[in-house]
Amino acid sequence: MFKKISGKDTSLDESAEINEKLKELAEENNERLFEDSEGLYERIQNDLDYMLAKEIGADEYGELDSMIQILIPEGYKIYEKIKEEFFSNKKEAMEKVLGITDVENMTFTEFIYFYLQKNTDSYYYENLATGYVKGFKKLLDDEGINLENINWESLEGKEESYEELLIDIVLSLINKALKNEKKTLFGIDIGMGSKIFFLRDTEDYKKIKEIETDFYYVYDIEYVKGFYTSIYEIIVAPFKELEVSKGDFVELAEGETGIVKVKTLFKAENKEYDINKNILKQVF
Repeated sequence: MFKKISGKDTSLDESAEINEKLKELAEENNERLFEDSEGLYERIQNDLDYMLAKEIGADEYGELDSMIQILIPEGYKIYEKIKEEFFSNKKEAMEKVLGITDVENMTFTEFIYFYLQKNTDSYYYENLATGYVKGFKKLLDDEGINLENINWESLEGKEESYEELLIDIVLSLINKALKNEKKTLFGIDIGMGSKIFFLRDTEDYKKIKEIETDFYYVYDIEYVKGFYTSIYEIIVAPFKELEVSKGDFVELAEGETGIVKVKTLFKAENKEYDINKNILKQVF
């Protein structure tokens, strides 16, 4: 009986030893696998960094060239000259044209984007900033265009309390009012969290829209519509006490006719209300 127990203990010791060795081997394998994976990841990341840093040749910006030729035809020769300077000596061009000395990597698209910001009749909008109502109005004033049916003071007063989509509402209201002026307000966005807005002839805007490119996209009502259902302005004060009143904007949440559910668009807190659709005017 005692032998049997002793034999069993030996077997347990051997099993424990084997398990310990297997555990050590597994840990070694895992460590080796991690090192291999880390090395692979590093190689992939280096390849990506190389591709991102690789400069596109000067002759591969045809789509951007076409846009600039339509956007600032009077300045196209200057554009060609600074483009040549950029690809000849990027650092020197950045310092000369933009006054930038502390940026090592900049694509030509970014370079021209900031050039347009500094050297054209445009409005530069930084993400989440206020002041865009005044910025848009100045573009119109500079062209001698007076849109009497837009309450600029009311819109400007909403910038602080409304979500950022107010800029899209203002953009839509302006373009509707510009219909008879044959002008369009639109933005150029290269994905940096900012936009440059231009007021141009509608025909030129349409030509720019027709350009198929990955260098930038046109920020207009057609683009922003994809982010919302339908936006409405309240044109009659609601009968009951609500946190919205005449002149406020809401997003349609539910319903098509009669009593519909809408959502407020404030930064602090948004609520849903049931409102008669007859007191709403669609913005987009």
